[in-house]
Amino acid sequence: MSARYFVWLSIGSGAWSICADWADMTDGASPSAIVPGAQDDIIVTGPTGAAVQTITGPGLAAAALFTGNTLLSGSFSIGALTLGQAASGGLLELAGSTALQCGAASIVSGSLLAGAGSSLSVSGTLGLGGAGGQAAFNVTGGGAASVASLFLGAASDSIYVDTASVLEVGGTGQGRAGQLTVDAGGLLSGQGNADAFGAVANSGTISAQGGTLAVGSVSGTGSLVIGAGATLALDGACGAGQGVSFSGANATLALQEEFDSPAGLLAGFAAGDAIDVEGSLISSASFQATGTQGGTLTLFYGTQVAAKLLLSGAYAGDVFLTAGDGAGGTLVTLAPGASGGGGAAPGTTTPDQYGWTGGQAGRWNVAANWTDVTRGQSPANVAPGAHDLVTIAGSQSAFSVIAGPGNAASLTTTGEVAFTGAFNAGTLAVGSTSGAYAAATLDLLAGATLAAVSATVSDGELSVSGSLSAVTVSGTLVLGGTPFGVGQPMAALEVTAGGAVQAGTLQMGGGAGDSIVTDPTGSVEVGNAGHAASGAVTVDAGAELNGNGSVNPYGLIVDNGTILASGGTLSLGAVSGVGSLAVGAGATLELLAATADPITLLGSAGNGGSVLAFAGGRAAPTGLITGMVPGDAIDLEGSPLTSVQLIQGSGSGTLVLGYGSAVVARLYLAGSFTNQRFVLLPDGTGGSLISLTNTTGGGGTGQQTGTDQLAWSNPVSGAWGRAANWTDNTQGGQASAPPGAQTPVVIAGPGGTVFEDISGQGTCASLSASGNTILSGTFATGGLSGGAGALVLGMATTLTAAQAAFAGTEMLASGTGAAFAVAGTLSLASGALLATLAHGGVQCGTLSLSGGAVSVDVSSSVEVGTLGGAALGTVT
Repeated sequence: MSARYFVWLSIGSGAWSICADWADMTDGASPSAIVPGAQDDIIVTGPTGAAVQTITGPGLAAAALFTGNTLLSGSFSIGALTLGQAASGGLLELAGSTALQCGAASIVSGSLLAGAGSSLSVSGTLGLGGAGGQAAFNVTGGGAASVASLFLGAASDSIYVDTASVLEVGGTGQGRAGQLTVDAGGLLSGQGNADAFGAVANSGTISAQGGTLAVGSVSGTGSLVIGAGATLALDGACGAGQGVSFSGANATLALQEEFDSPAGLLAGFAAGDAIDVEGSLISSASFQATGTQGGTLTLFYGTQVAAKLLLSGAYAGDVFLTAGDGAGGTLVTLAPGASGGGGAAPGTTTPDQYGWTGGQAGRWNVAANWTDVTRGQSPANVAPGAHDLVTIAGSQSAFSVIAGPGNAASLTTTGEVAFTGAFNAGTLAVGSTSGAYAAATLDLLAGATLAAVSATVSDGELSVSGSLSAVTVSGTLVLGGTPFGVGQPMAALEVTAGGAVQAGTLQMGGGAGDSIVTDPTGSVEVGNAGHAASGAVTVDAGAELNGNGSVNPYGLIVDNGTILASGGTLSLGAVSGVGSLAVGAGATLELLAATADPITLLGSAGNGGSVLAFAGGRAAPTGLITGMVPGDAIDLEGSPLTSVQLIQGSGSGTLVLGYGSAVVARLYLAGSFTNQRFVLLPDGTGGSLISLTNTTGGGGTGQQTGTDQLAWSNPVSGAWGRAANWTDNTQGGQASAPPGAQTPVVIAGPGGTVFEDISGQGTCASLSASGNTILSGTFATGGLSGGAGALVLGMATTLTAAQAAFAGTEMLASGTGAAFAVAGTLSLASGALLATLAHGGVQCGTLSLSGGAVSVDVSSSVEVGTLGGAALGTVT
């Protein structure tokens, strides 16, 4: 009988053996007079969404196309099976005890599910993907699947086998439950997710092709192959029986972490290939030969061994580079060969502009590696020298390794560039100097030296890694330069594996992303005293490090000079030495560990306050803090406080920070703080902000009897009852008397960390507050509203209102006896915070939240209603 073409007719469930469930498209008979057989082609269109149709076997077909959702129950034999069309999705599921045999199978899109004790056998290739759809092959619930070979065609394709089921590639009957098995002679290839978080027993070949192929922990005695431009991602341990072959250009082996390093032999690793240690920072890599054709590649984090890899090949004398992979990990690559030879080139007698054209490897003193842009010579007649202006534009994906000696009047590098040998430059720029963002890495390899008069790392990293590698800047080394946009630039100085950097002055000027890091063997010295400490950033006597960013956050800082926070937040690791720390106007100095260095605050209410921050009580400074004035603040990060108390001495005082009955820290302040007080506020991130404010003010008598609107004379601290502190907005000019019961009042306080303090007894018809104000005394109002800023009730202060509504306001009742009561509704809109701390209390008739927040510490309370007896630490 000749081949025929059938279409499934049944809506819902049906039997393959019932003619009425089929249309014979060859004869145009609907329903069909016969059912499909082994020589026929069929199309089955199932329902979509959550609905699934069931087809009961037995059934035979030469070729079958399934779309939509179908459950097969019984036994079936199909020559060539296809599931889904381009991006159409669908489900083909095998019911319990169902057996499906195929010559070949293709999951264009959708999911093929073998579950509940079913079996699938494919004598040829099972292929996933191919037409843009997401394809999945899952074996679950005690199911079993055997295929001769398996191919994944797209990054979104996936294979999964659960712990009760078997998925075998190769068909020799070696499959075991709970693992993806690739038999000897079997092939799994392509890209996607091949049981990446499960067990893989590979005695055949797993080959990454066309993209990234992710696999789980691998055992067995098979081969792992990485094709050209492909990535093999190991998401678990890889046994010694697995050989890894880099079989094409630009192949990458990705390790989820260094502990997933394969124990077997890596072969074919060449320039352009990479080992990506995802999520781990590797500082250096070195090769130790154990024979003429092999050895061990050791990956280091500082002086600690992170991983060891066995390489097949002759790499003695080769250089292995480490650089960030852009996602928090490290790329390990092999530097192209670039041997030194000869002396430094004389260059031109005039300052010609030069550009590097030597590719990924070459010598500085070879003219053929350069273009003389000024003279229009390519290649140049002579390599650049001490008078010339040199630009090296490296690739963003692979290092250009340049061997010295080399000299330049100015040297600019972008992209990935590595130096080996000796170099001198008048000015050095790493990254773009034109205002356009261009990430860059300049890596000085072991033994390389670079001397410059001045240097700027605008956007990227200056990495000095390896024994005897050194950068010397006689003038100023700048990290960051001028920011080019939000979050840019991010400039880094990283000194590891015995490297050293010395600069006359170090300025971190670009943004919060700037960082300086040493490992335990690297050193950075600011100044020229020659006192660099291994594993530390050292600031010599008379030298200065200034700016904002992060300095050795997990390492050491030896400060014998001056470290100045300016222009933002400067975060410091463990500081020792006999120098000083300073905080500029509008800047923050953040201490990650305790220090005894004296600290000077240079800000003020007029030019911008200074903030001293430290990461918890253990990081509290023990040295003398001078220069604290109203507008300055202290931020205890991550730690809530319930009290702050000043013990005033002669010319100095001790600020005691408390949580309940426990003393969290003691700070030693120079100066006298008469008519001033320290106010405790939340810092917005779970910590405590301590602000210094004035409390001075005079007295007055009488009250307004009319309805003129009065405004507080801003900014000033003083008494509510003094007429001179008020402006009559209705009449114009100074008020004749302070507010009365019929007076609408406006208070606009200062911003930032500056507060005004209003004291006494006051009453008004309505109060509209914005900016930062502290009330001290007893106050009553009809309506209360708040805008951006903080309204704080100090110790023993009460404020009552008929109604209250806040938007963007921090309303704080802070201190013993601080009480805020609203007879009617208290409304908190977006951005508003109602907080009570340090034995304060809040009570209201109704609490309405539309985006606001309520915070209560363990010593305080918020009560909604009028019964009284609110429990501490709760909203009652």
